[in-house]
Amino acid sequence: MAGAISQYQRALALNPRHADAAYNLGNALLQTGQEAEAIAAYDRVVETQPDFAEAHSNLANALVQQGRVADAIPHYEKALALRPNDAGAHYNLGNVLLQMGRSEAAIAHYQNALVSKPNDAAIHCNLATAFLLGGRLDEAVAHYQAGLKSRPDDAGPHYNLGLALLRLGRQEEAKEQFKSALQLKPDHAAAQQQLKQLEQQDRAR
Repeated sequence: MAGAISQYQRALALNPRHADAAYNLGNALLQTGQEAEAIAAYDRVVETQPDFAEAHSNLANALVQQGRVADAIPHYEKALALRPNDAGAHYNLGNVLLQMGRSEAAIAHYQNALVSKPNDAAIHCNLATAFLLGGRLDEAVAHYQAGLKSRPDDAGPHYNLGLALLRLGRQEEAKEQFKSALQLKPDHAAAQQQLKQLEQQDRAR
């Protein structure tokens, strides 16, 4: 990778406006964990070629990795203005919005991502989390279940599905999901606590 980085840097020294070289340099730098340098390379691309959708998207990814989530949003939005069906950009923007507590806005982007990738477990599960946080429990359950069809060995969605079911008053189904989470991750403290509380309630009846 170091050789590729040097090659792209030489190309840029010869032609500072070589957008493809700057883009490839940004990708190589990002892959080697050099986020700040990658951001500078992607900035050069979008200044030279503002309609380079992939550069905007990757610039946003690099900004997110540096914790600059608010700065990332305009670049995801620009990428989507240029490529409205880009599932990756919709998914990543959804993640940023969810992280910022904007669950309804996140839902719209996850739903757009699912149009291109209807069986993607990560999209289903993150969409379900956005629904859960927004109080839309039936929809949360449906998408956690859809995600678990293709990713059944992930403790997190089982636990979150249990929470949604519990809030719907479906305690027995919730218990099964907490048990599934613990089978996959025996040290899952939150699932242990939820299951313990439900079992105590059963004994108190």
